Amino acid sequence: MISRDITYIDYDGNEQTDRFYFHLSKADVWRLEIGMNGRFRNYIERLMEEKNQSEIWKIFEEIVQTSVGKKSIDGKRFDRSAEAKRDFLESEAYSEFIEILVTGDHGKNPNYASDFISGLVATAENPNKGETATGTPNLQLVTPAQ
Repeated sequence: MISRDITYIDYDGNEQTDRFYFHLSKADVWRLEIGMNGRFRNYIERLMEEKNQSEIWKIFEEIVQTSVGKKSIDGKRFDRSAEAKRDFLESEAYSEFIEILVTGDHGKNPNYASDFISGLVATAENPNKGETATGTPNLQLVTPAQ
């Protein structure tokens, strides 16, 4: 699981900073892999190398929309219900996060999007990993104790 604090301007014109959680389970990663005939990771790498903006946009949206949700207080569940997703997807935080992915965190890290995806996959494969999954500032691995 990865968390990201996102600062955005809400619909009342107020600056807000909220923490959002993103998580892919092992089953989610398998679904992505099988859906692409076992080539999901290679596909992402190729898109990034080719700078295929249209396909990159589609895969970012799919991964963000699949992975966003809310961690339960007791840490036993990750809620990806329509309501949990809607809280993010219908806010300006979603627009800001997509911009962060597309612009490489506003030019601070050109590898931000691939680090985000790699971090999601890495935490799915090893959920107890005790270090930042990506090495990217602002993307924080949420360990079971958090």
